[in-house]
Amino acid sequence: MSENAKHSAGPWTAIKASHGPIDIFDANDRDVVTVYGGGVPEDREANARLIAAAPDLLAALEALTANLDEGDFISLTRIDAAKAAIAKAHS
Repeated sequence: MSENAKHSAGPWTAIKASHGPIDIFDANDRDVVTVYGGGVPEDREANARLIAAAPDLLAALEALTANLDEGDFISLTRIDAAKAAIAKAHS
């Protein structure tokens, strides 16, 4: 996580409650947000996955752009991390 980050520590995890909403928990097992809406259940679940992936997506983008600011190339490790964060948002 960025030193300047003001959000709860990642990774975040989405856990569907038995009564419908989906809770997002941070790395310290604290409730970050509860997703109630989103139309059909599939949309609500997709929204929750995207929210849960936010810290990973931010970290991947920060890593990808860090070297670009210095004029360097992006490493395959950083590209793989970005792909993993994207996959988490979609899974």
